[in-house]
Parts: sequence; C-alpha cells; structure tokens
Amino acid sequence: MPRRIDADARRREIAALAAALVARRGTDGLSLRALAAAAGASTTVITHYFAGKKELLQSAYHAAVDQARDRVREAPGEDDPRRLVALCEAVLPLDAPRAENWRTWLAFFGIAVGEPDLGAVQRRRVTGHRDLIADAVRAGQRLGTVDATRDPDEEARTLLALTHGVAVEAAFDPDDWPAARQRALVARHVAALAHPPSREDSPAAPARESS
Repeated sequence: MPRRIDADARRREIAALAAALVARRGTDGLSLRALAAAAGASTTVITHYFAGKKELLQSAYHAAVDQARDRVREAPGEDDPRRLVALCEAVLPLDAPRAENWRTWLAFFGIAVGEPDLGAVQRRRVTGHRDLIADAVRAGQRLGTVDATRDPDEEARTLLALTHGVAVEAAFDPDDWPAARQRALVARHVAALAHPPSREDSPAAPARESS
C-alpha cells in the first residue's frame, strides 16, 4: 500500500528548500527545475503545491521567518535573567544554518520594498521581536538586572538595531564576525543596561516641526 503524503508537511519542506536555494543563489536564481532537483521531485510536483513563482517566493520567505521564530521560542522564560541575551542571540547568524537564514532574508529585502504582503510580514517580524525584547527588559527591571530608569521600548529598539546590524555584517563577512564576537558584543551591551544611561546614551526627543 503506497505511503500517504502529508500535503502540508511536503509543502513546508519544499518551501524550506526554496529558502535555502534563495540563500545561495538569490531570488532570481530560484527556478522550478533547480527546486525540483533539490526536492528529488519533478517540476510537476512543485507546481502541484505552488501556483507560480510568486507564491513560491512568498512561501520561502515565510519558511525563513518560521525558522527564526522557532529559535526565539527556545529562549528561557520571563523570570530567567538569561532571556534578554537569548532573545538577541536567537536572530544572530551564530552558525551556518542561521547565516543561511539571514542570507535568505537579505535576498528578499529588495522584493519586500515593492511587495506589500512581504513588507507587512517583515514589519510584523521585526515589531514582534522588538516587543519580546522590550518585555524582557521590563522583566530585567523587576529582577534587578536592568536599571529602573531605562526605557524598555527604546532599549529594545537599540538592541534590535544592534543585532540586525551585526547579523548583516556577519552574513557577508563571517571571518570578521565569528560567533564569539557576536555574543560578546551583545553581552556587553546587555550588561551595561544594569547601570543608568548616560546623557549621551539617552534617546533624543523627536524634533518639533516649526509652524
């Protein structure tokens, strides 16, 4: 009796393979033939699950997002003082699979500018992670590991900008940004949150528009 195929699982598997191909070849290098070869299937099988290249690209992007979300979910709980660092490290390219994940995102950034659906996914991904970091800062304040005068939302923005900036550099220059250097930079910044911000570190108030 032939083995039944879980259609949803197979679709997710193909989307993950597509994301990996995008990481190596860019979005223009994702072809049905190359994906079929990677999946050990025919192009007919690929078109059975995806109506066209646009849908395939969207699914590949979502697959990359899901991979990062799974790592974020592995972070310690809210009462664990390690959570803040863990949330930052979850999106750093600390190993080959994570670096591939970032190259997939970077390949899609240009497309997301002109694709409202992908742009919306990107915004939700970033703001959702920022909110988790802000909550971890607040938890740190309750635990006494983060200074009470720190603004959680502003610190979350800073940490997000820091980790994303490091990730982009590490994705293109992994020799200059090994995992140890990435972790050390995040650890130094998080450790500094235990102290009140200096005047230079305090976020500037938005400038008022002249009437």
